[in-house]
Amino acid sequence: MKTVGTSKNESKALRMKAANLIQESLHPDEVATSKDGTLTCRWVYFFYNGRDDGDYAGKVMDLLTAQGIDHDITDHGAEWNSYHKNATVAQRPHFYVEVKVAA
Repeated sequence: MKTVGTSKNESKALRMKAANLIQESLHPDEVATSKDGTLTCRWVYFFYNGRDDGDYAGKVMDLLTAQGIDHDITDHGAEWNSYHKNATVAQRPHFYVEVKVAA
């Protein structure tokens, strides 16, 4: 019996490969995976220093495209939270990029 598409394990492996590539190449402060398989990459900032969320979205897109990983950038932006030393990455001011890796 021939199966069509990819298995759940192959899909998970592809997401993990994408997450590892992003972690090793772009050095986000956090890469989180949601229940639907969306990867959320976060970079904490204290000052913008000329950066914006579009820069990070472009870098993620270029990296995954160069590696031949089919993906879709579903959202990107900047969270403006007050800075607290003991806050989690998601609670600090950060740029984020949400990526859906197609299996």
